[in-house]
Amino acid sequence: EYEHLDVNALYQRAVAVEDKPFEEAGRELGLACSTEEALPLTLYFLLNNQEPTMEGILETLSNNALCGGDSCARGLLLGMVLGAAFEGEMPDELIDQLNCNEA
Repeated sequence: EYEHLDVNALYQRAVAVEDKPFEEAGRELGLACSTEEALPLTLYFLLNNQEPTMEGILETLSNNALCGGDSCARGLLLGMVLGAAFEGEMPDELIDQLNCNEA
């Protein structure tokens, strides 16, 4: 049975720590992989990167990994949202850094 997820409440949790360093935000919001745990910290990272620049994206993804916990689940969400900022055309600088970047 599907349980309703209160996305607004999760967003408010992210907003409440928006001005804190990512390490502290991670401790407060949680580092687990469930949607309820991963979404607030993912939103925190998005709130702190509102400029879709290469530098901003790399810093956001790096901070996500450095925060620890289940960074892969958050990274997946971050990649989808930040990738949309480039309208599906990720910069070559990012693609070139992938281990398997051949189309």
